[in-house]
Amino acid sequence: KEQLHMKVGRGHEIVDSFDRPNLRFVVQPCRTDADKERWLMRLLYRSTEPAIVYVATRRDADLIASMLRDRGIAARAYHAGMERFDRDAIQDMFMNDQIRVVVATNAFGMGVDKPDIKYVIHYHFPGDIESFYQEAGRAGRKDQIVAYSVVLYMPRDRRIQEYFIERSLPSLEALTQLYDFLRDQKGETLYLADDDLAEALPFDEQALRVGMHILEREGYIRRGYDFAAGCAIKIFEPVADVLEKVEDAERRVRLATLIAALKLPDYGEKRGVNLARLCRQIDLNPEEAELFLIRLNRDEILSFRSWERGYTVNKQPRMATTPRLALDRRALLSQVQNARAKLDRLIRDYLETRDCRRSAILSYFGEQPLDPKCHKCDRCRLPEEVPWSQT
Repeated sequence: KEQLHMKVGRGHEIVDSFDRPNLRFVVQPCRTDADKERWLMRLLYRSTEPAIVYVATRRDADLIASMLRDRGIAARAYHAGMERFDRDAIQDMFMNDQIRVVVATNAFGMGVDKPDIKYVIHYHFPGDIESFYQEAGRAGRKDQIVAYSVVLYMPRDRRIQEYFIERSLPSLEALTQLYDFLRDQKGETLYLADDDLAEALPFDEQALRVGMHILEREGYIRRGYDFAAGCAIKIFEPVADVLEKVEDAERRVRLATLIAALKLPDYGEKRGVNLARLCRQIDLNPEEAELFLIRLNRDEILSFRSWERGYTVNKQPRMATTPRLALDRRALLSQVQNARAKLDRLIRDYLETRDCRRSAILSYFGEQPLDPKCHKCDRCRLPEEVPWSQT
């Protein structure tokens, strides 16, 4: 649970098992980029099911998506360098089965709850087991289908992650800017979207996440539950009819307030909604607003889709009594060492292990495997022939 903190926040305790019985784990060794391309085509060419291909850089996303299209596969790239409208369009096309494959950086995935994804393929492996399992877990959300996590493993790709680790570490000056920004905000609990932070700070997403982690570790802040910062809200009927469906008077008033703040017309849709800013306008807690919208979505009163997470930051007493950030540079170096250790563990315990891969994942998250041989990874015997074996 603690190891997932930077991914999901501390606000809710995870009590379910991490095990995904319908998910198969495969690592395919590759010696060259040409090997990777051949294996990618072998995995996707005869398949008709949806797939996500994760790559390390925006350039790779564009190039590989183009290569797949040239070979007759309906694929599109998705990364943070694209305009938000284009990213929304690609996600909608994927969710509605208009394209089969999304080639993406780690910017893709939040809010993607597509139950029939057959493959999550890591063309480049990520920096830690948490990121890997979060991305791999987007396959096979429908428990009845067998789905595959496949890593096209080339050992020298380690250098990509080492570069990201070095680049993601914020300087002491940048950390001081982050600290001053948070300290100057009114209130003890802050709800901040990436848009809010990007306007004020020279951070990319990874460096910001690391900076938040360092400030929390040093006792200046405590992270809460990450909320839906970027979202789209759509109603399928006239506003009056939508409100009439909400029986509880208090919920009806809250929904009417939200719709009014959005200026949502009959049958209307708003994309790119910054939920933190919207809630500040109407004095509503973004965490509560998200849960409220999720319930309305579940009850089919409206459509709510999120794709970016915002930060819930609780200021700690040490911040109130410390006007200037007091931080030893050794704390920054320890962050780099910790990130390298996580990368080492992903490679040693999962990618290059001779033992059960599923057991390695469950053990990492503190869960005791019931059987050292799962028969659901390529190190154990898979219970069925893989779909690409005849390709």
